[in-house]
Amino acid sequence: TAPTPRRSGVRAITLRPPGNLSALGQILQQMPLQVENLTSIPLELDILQPLKRQELLSLGQQQLETTINELQALRITPAQLPENCLSIVGEMWRSLSLIFFGKYCQPKSEFSLEQIQSLLEVYQPIICREKLIKIPFVVPLFHHLLFADPLVVNQKAYPLGSPEAKQYSDLYAQNLVIQLANSTMVFILNYFADHEAIKLALYEHSMLSSRQVARFRNDLAWYYQFSRYWLNPKQIFESQHTLLYLTPAGIVATQVYAPRQQELAQLRAVPWFVTIVLECRDALSPRVRSVIEFLGNGVVFLLTQVVGRAIGLVGKGIIQGIGNTWQESRNQQKRSN
Repeated sequence: TAPTPRRSGVRAITLRPPGNLSALGQILQQMPLQVENLTSIPLELDILQPLKRQELLSLGQQQLETTINELQALRITPAQLPENCLSIVGEMWRSLSLIFFGKYCQPKSEFSLEQIQSLLEVYQPIICREKLIKIPFVVPLFHHLLFADPLVVNQKAYPLGSPEAKQYSDLYAQNLVIQLANSTMVFILNYFADHEAIKLALYEHSMLSSRQVARFRNDLAWYYQFSRYWLNPKQIFESQHTLLYLTPAGIVATQVYAPRQQELAQLRAVPWFVTIVLECRDALSPRVRSVIEFLGNGVVFLLTQVVGRAIGLVGKGIIQGIGNTWQESRNQQKRSN
C-alpha cells in the first residue's frame, strides 16, 4: 500500500507553499474578518466566530500545502494515488481537527490530546464515508499538483501553468479546504456541541444558548437528509457538482459540469426514484404546457368571442331599454303639460 502523510501533531508545519496554491493563501490574507456564507447552503462553519472561521480556513490551507509537500517527499506514484486518496484526505482532516482543537478548544482540565486523538481515530471512518468521499475533483487536483498532469475540464486538457488550469485548480483546492473545515466542525458539533468552554471559545455570541445550538444542528441534519434524497440525486442526474470557493466578500457557490454516469447507475431506492420523477417532469412539462396553452387560448376565445358578445348584446339591450324608458317618460311629461 502507498505511504500516507504523517500526522502533523498539534502544530501546523510551515513550508513554502506550492506555486499552484498561492492564490488561495492570497485570498485568505486579503479576506475581511467577516468571512460570511453568501450561499443558500447551511455550512457547519456558520456557527463560528468570524476570527475563528477565518483561522480554521487558513489552517486548512496550510494543511493542504503540507500534505502536497509530504506526498512529494514520500514519492507517491500516480498509480498509488487514486486508491489512497480518501485515506490521505482523512489524514488531512484528522490533522486539521487536532490542530484546531488543540489551539482553541482543548479544555485542558478535562481532555488530553491523546483522548482527542482517540476520538478522531474512531470518528475518521465515519467522516470519510459521510463527508470526505463526496468532495469532488480531489484526485485530479492532486495529480495536477504532484505530477504536473494536465487538468481535464469538459474533455479539454489544460497544461500546468495555463490560465484555465490555474483557475480550476484554485477552485478545486478552495472547495477542498472549505469542506475540510466544515468536516472539522462536524466533529466538534457531534462531540462537544454543548461544552461550555468550547462554546465560549468558538461560537458566535448569538449561538451560545443550548436552544440555538440545537436549532443549528437540527437545520444541518435536515439539510443532510434533503441533500441525500433530493439535491444529490438531482445533481448526479444533471451531471453537476456544487463547489464552494472564497471571494473577498465571503464564501460563494458555483456549479461545475462533470460526467456522473457511474454514480447515476448506482442510485437505488428514493434517490433513484427522484431521477425518475425528474425525467417524467422533463418529458411531460412541454406537453402539459402545450395543453394548458391550448386550453388557455380556448378560454380566451370563449370569453371574448362568445361570452363577451353575449354580454355586449345584453348591455346594448339594457341601454336601449333605458333609452326607450327615458323617451317615453319625456313624452308623457309633454302630454301632461
